[in-house]
Amino acid sequence: MSNSALLRKTHTSFGGGATINSEVAKNFESKLKNIQKPLLQKLRENYPDIEFELKNQTIQKELHESLEVSMLGGYYEGEAFIKPDGGMILADGIPIYVGEAKKQGTNIDRALEGLPAQAMGNAIERAFKNIEEIKILMENQPHFPYLLFVFGCDFNKGSSIRCRLLAATRYSPFNKIYVDKEGMPARTSVFMNSIGFTEEEMLTIAYQVCEESLRCISKNN
Repeated sequence: MSNSALLRKTHTSFGGGATINSEVAKNFESKLKNIQKPLLQKLRENYPDIEFELKNQTIQKELHESLEVSMLGGYYEGEAFIKPDGGMILADGIPIYVGEAKKQGTNIDRALEGLPAQAMGNAIERAFKNIEEIKILMENQPHFPYLLFVFGCDFNKGSSIRCRLLAATRYSPFNKIYVDKEGMPARTSVFMNSIGFTEEEMLTIAYQVCEESLRCISKNN
């Protein structure tokens, strides 16, 4: 029995799909957090001359100032944080990886149980908010290191949510890395499937994003 199915069986009596979906989503995000240490270790082993730093949350204004982001009004209300699911890795102060993981959709399981469909969730709306924030952060950089992992039935072929997510890749195919801006507006690297990702798969893709970011930085220096 899958983790999702087991949680559904366990929680049917006190919350149903909403509770279960939340727990599966948290587990998915935890996988992305779990790769932080091996990802940093691999980067430090292969690039010993570069200083790598992991930030799980940081103040927007501080990052804008450290990266000298242009074309900002300079107006802030409070100390809002940037807090991606999988953290942010900086190389000599420049972001080379921002990781997010979103799980969305319970209706296949509900249909099998004879339950009515629920409205599609809003995980992707939250992802777009973060994407826009990182676009501002990286506007002076030659690369865009935002990596978004998604899974769930809301992303099945033909769904409105899947179609909406194409705006993040600027209508380029999913499951490809788009780190190098190549003189174009930023595109998000969106990886999706119907069953989720293992930590090993996430680590492999995240490392490729880091390497591509380092290549872009080196090419433009």
